[in-house]
Amino acid sequence: CVESAFAPARSCGEVVSALCCNSALLPEHSAHLPTEIAPVTRAAQVFLRSGCCKMISVAMLLLLLLVLGTVALATLVIAVFFLASRFCGWREIARDTLAYWQTLWYFWVRNGSYAECPNFAGAERAPERVHVASVAWIMRLWSLPHYRNGTFQDDMVKNLRNVALPHTGLPLSWLCHSRVVAALFLVFGYPLVSLVAAVKCVDRPATTTDSKTASASASATASSASTGGNGVKKSLAALYHRHLLCPTDWFSLWRLNCRLASLHSHATKAKGYRMENKWTFLEAGKEAGIPVSPYLTMESVVIKDVNEEGGMGVHFYQNAVSGGQWIIQERLHNAESIAKLLPANAPLSTVRVITCSRGALSPEDSHRVAAKKRSSGAYATSTASEGSSSTSAGQPEVEALSCVFRAGRAGSATDHNSIIFDIDHRSGVLKEGVTNQHWYRRGVQHLLRGEWFAPPSTAVHPDTGAVVAGQVFPDVQGVMQLAVDAHARLLPDVPLAGWDVAITTQGMLLLETNISCNFFMGSFNQAKYFAFVDACFRLVDARLFSAKQQQQAGVVGAAGAAAATAASS
Repeated sequence: CVESAFAPARSCGEVVSALCCNSALLPEHSAHLPTEIAPVTRAAQVFLRSGCCKMISVAMLLLLLLVLGTVALATLVIAVFFLASRFCGWREIARDTLAYWQTLWYFWVRNGSYAECPNFAGAERAPERVHVASVAWIMRLWSLPHYRNGTFQDDMVKNLRNVALPHTGLPLSWLCHSRVVAALFLVFGYPLVSLVAAVKCVDRPATTTDSKTASASASATASSASTGGNGVKKSLAALYHRHLLCPTDWFSLWRLNCRLASLHSHATKAKGYRMENKWTFLEAGKEAGIPVSPYLTMESVVIKDVNEEGGMGVHFYQNAVSGGQWIIQERLHNAESIAKLLPANAPLSTVRVITCSRGALSPEDSHRVAAKKRSSGAYATSTASEGSSSTSAGQPEVEALSCVFRAGRAGSATDHNSIIFDIDHRSGVLKEGVTNQHWYRRGVQHLLRGEWFAPPSTAVHPDTGAVVAGQVFPDVQGVMQLAVDAHARLLPDVPLAGWDVAITTQGMLLLETNISCNFFMGSFNQAKYFAFVDACFRLVDARLFSAKQQQQAGVVGAAGAAAATAASS
């Protein structure tokens, strides 16, 4: 049998080929082979039976599919952009796309600095510079330690698993499991998504209040007014520019804030980032005299099912007070002034206040100044205007940027499912409400279905029909001042923080802080915000590049010393 199998074999390679075609041959048959080819035969049999051959074949197939998919995606993107640029303002669309790709190249390949980026120069282009640079920095942040979850990649996978690109049902966390996939999406997928969004916005009615499209439509209208009869081309080009280079929708701003926090914490090692831990925040807030949500102090609790038996349905929870992982609290309820705006079975509905601290631009000094103020009682006697905390120079050190009321939906456990009503900072008047729930529809059942954009704004709560817009929210100045004081006392070295403030039957309470914060479609001074983020990025860039240059100088110096020692010896 063996002789007939290898009779035509003339070389070791042919023996291996014959083995592949005669997988039933046993290893002991190789003893009958000529001495010079027996070792090859045994090795080939071991290799085939180990399963490595199949694994290599599958890996090569996957690599081939990845290459073909990349080529197909690149071809599709180029074709779509050619058609769009041919008929819809090709110069503007091509220019913006090239500027975006050039910026990625500058940061990824040339490893350039933020301050010296040749694209989007000037204060008036700060929104574009901030956004595109932060997108490019995703690849730098990818494997760096994160202040909350392992690495930056881990944080993206965790926080994007319940968010899907509208009309696709695809959880965005799927793009974050592979660095190659993420890079391909940033190069080709993101421009394509921006173009599709711009096309959809062209035909969209102008009655909605979605922040992203409202800002984009204003830009597009201004462009169209200055172009005569070429309004459609200019409108699409302006919308594409807005979506790709300086988006202001809630999701893009949230992700920008996340990247800012990750970069700033890595560059400065600021102590305030510890407040992201909910237990650390409650302890520090209680010590600082801030009205945080109360918690129970027993060592642990036991939760039992009323009908289970045999040791089943029993759950034990170790309290964080005793070193456990659970914060055990009594459930809070909305005050009467808030409950009247909501359905009867609505969850605790909070106000989200976003604050910024200029102490983040000098993080080493900010905590020392805050400690000095606490010891001297400066916070208790502060004469700063409401909604801000002033420095000695009169410039607000911490100030509130936005303030929204999240009116919870009937039957929901939390106010993450809510109608979001923007609040006028001065008067406390509630504006019309919007929602972003179309970003949370995941699964194949939502593929090519559902809304591309948020539904039209509403003046009423959809579960009750009661008019909310135009009502005055109680003590909005006190709500904002509580958030400002907490930022100044607990984390003055952190750039941005989102605060969940509840008006409860026990009074006004601060529930938690969110450093990777979300504006939740609230209105704010965008020029001031982007200028502040630009200043933070310049600080981060200077620290990271100076540290890198010092490290390189140290390596060069060590190499020079080693060379001098070798030469002398």
